[in-house]
Amino acid sequence: MAYIGIVSSTDSEQLSPNYIGFQPTVQRPESAFVVDTFTGNGVQTVFPLSSPKPLTSRALLVSVAGQLLVPVTDYNLDSTGNIEFVSTPNVGDYITVHHLIFPRNEATTTIRKLDDISGGFNGVTTQFTLTANGVTANILGQNVLIISVDGVIQEPGVAYTVSGDDIIFSEAPSIVSSFYGLDIGTTGIGTPGDETIDPYKFLTDNDPSTGKVLGINSSGELSWVTVTGGIGATDLDGLSDVAITSPLAGQTLVYNGTNFVNTTLDYSDLSGPPNLATVATTGNYNDLLNKPSIPTDLNEFTDSTNLLFDGQYGSLTGLPSIPQSVTDLIDTDIVSLVNGDVLVWNGVYWINDQLSLLDLGISDGSAGQVLTTDGAGGFTFSTVVGGGGGGGATYSVSAVTATGGTNLRLSGSDASVDDVKFANGSNIAVTRTDASTITISTSGLHAVATSGSYNDLTNTPSLFSGDYNDLTNKPTIPTQLSELNDVYLAAVSHGDILRYDIEGGIWTPYSFPTDFDNQTLSIYGNQLSISGGNTVTIPAVVTSYNDLTDKPTIPSAVSQLTNDSGYLTAIPDETLATKTGATGTVAHDCTTDKIFVHSSVAANFTVNLTNLNLASNKATVITLLINQSSTAYMPTGLQIGGSTVTINWQGSSSAPAGNVNKKDIVAFSIFNVGGTYTVLGQLVSFG
Repeated sequence: MAYIGIVSSTDSEQLSPNYIGFQPTVQRPESAFVVDTFTGNGVQTVFPLSSPKPLTSRALLVSVAGQLLVPVTDYNLDSTGNIEFVSTPNVGDYITVHHLIFPRNEATTTIRKLDDISGGFNGVTTQFTLTANGVTANILGQNVLIISVDGVIQEPGVAYTVSGDDIIFSEAPSIVSSFYGLDIGTTGIGTPGDETIDPYKFLTDNDPSTGKVLGINSSGELSWVTVTGGIGATDLDGLSDVAITSPLAGQTLVYNGTNFVNTTLDYSDLSGPPNLATVATTGNYNDLLNKPSIPTDLNEFTDSTNLLFDGQYGSLTGLPSIPQSVTDLIDTDIVSLVNGDVLVWNGVYWINDQLSLLDLGISDGSAGQVLTTDGAGGFTFSTVVGGGGGGGATYSVSAVTATGGTNLRLSGSDASVDDVKFANGSNIAVTRTDASTITISTSGLHAVATSGSYNDLTNTPSLFSGDYNDLTNKPTIPTQLSELNDVYLAAVSHGDILRYDIEGGIWTPYSFPTDFDNQTLSIYGNQLSISGGNTVTIPAVVTSYNDLTDKPTIPSAVSQLTNDSGYLTAIPDETLATKTGATGTVAHDCTTDKIFVHSSVAANFTVNLTNLNLASNKATVITLLINQSSTAYMPTGLQIGGSTVTINWQGSSSAPAGNVNKKDIVAFSIFNVGGTYTVLGQLVSFG
């Protein structure tokens, strides 16, 4: 740790404080300006400062990697008084923090900002005169200055020296360089700590005693004197126009036409209270109007269509065309069906046709011939020739009549013949029934010879049964989800659902968390969420009064109340006061007004703001409208409660000139920073 500002006993004596009742003493170096240094690691934003801690970030001068930072904007103090950066310093950044230590009951150093001298930088000149607020700075030495050029802190004795009120740089600043300087070498008495001064520390002409107060005697010396007579009221109840009865916490004083009396204000006592909806007091969701409909079922969501499969074949998309009849098959060509048609392959399609012997490859015979077989699957038409009993008679078929479905009846000239032989050599049994008729058993013939039925044929071609299951090259009809093209099932677990992946264009399994008993369905704003699951955006639901829009403003302080009497009503800042013939020091009462209109101004004048009552760390604006005449005058000075305050004029170190026969607006922006006033002055002309 290093200290600057104290480099010799001479400097120490210059900075020594003066205490009431004591002689000046040498300032301890530990009470001077202290420097903390750190190195950034790219992660840390809070760095510990030496004790005692500074009270405000504005009491710090901070540079990171040689660049001067701005308090509040770039850094602040945390709750423990350590510096906290808004942006994390980079790895290896060298951090320097200058801050004053304010020891109890010791002098505090007053920091002065030096005037900007960069306007004289030309790349050649090295020596410049330092001023503060436009006047000679009276610099105590080079070691009580903090000088920054282009944001880089300069080292005293190396980068610059001081001769009287002149600063001499070792190298001439360039014409585009910036300048910032602080003088930390002036001192003041400071504020004594609480309970640190006893009565005997005052230089008086007598000793203190009970009941005496500190006053001034006829010789102008401090003296402990006894005060006789009334000293006024010591509490509110002692005032003549105040009548307090059994006061309670939270009560306020209200004027009843005669006195100020204590009472508890009720909402109904307000002037023109708004009509609040029921929900404003109950906070109950059910008391809201126009409540949104909250889905309780997946089907109530607008994007739930086709989200769930109902298991029905008809609900599938991309269904195959399943033939319902023979005519639906692509290799059939069927037209004009009639009873008894069969399907015949024509080399390209199966076509419908009537079956005949010619279709069996059998040549047609002549009338009276019969169909005979050679026993090897061949059939021919032949004439039946019979003979027997030595007669050798020949019989022909005169009539063919089905008897019992299997017999042929023949008639011939020789009724004594027992056997009939067909021309092809096949034998049949013959039974004579009478002289002219015999019955021939056709057991030697194939059944088709007498039935003519296709079903009695052998080696018939295989015809399509009409059953879908007998088709070949049938399409694969999905029977489960895994067979669908847009469904990907892998490692499916019990209870999984299918969730559509819009990027991949497929349905994939999704497992809900297994700890269902611990899941929570919650609504926050317009988000419907389940713990461990997804979040669904629903129409906004207001569950808290704080979430409502267009809420009425409910007073939280007496100053926010309005009534006709005016006892509790704050005067709006927009009211104004008029001033005529201003000259010298002119009081401007800020109790009710912060806008002042001047006319017939007689000379340049000083504005004395009375009753400003601007709290610490607050700011306000005082506006003067000056109706200028042929000679223009300006407010050249400013007092607050009778104490002179420096005006920092825009673009000038002194008050600008007024504008003849114009309406000049002079605005004073006043900042109370920790009890110290800073005033910015600005002139705008109209007309």
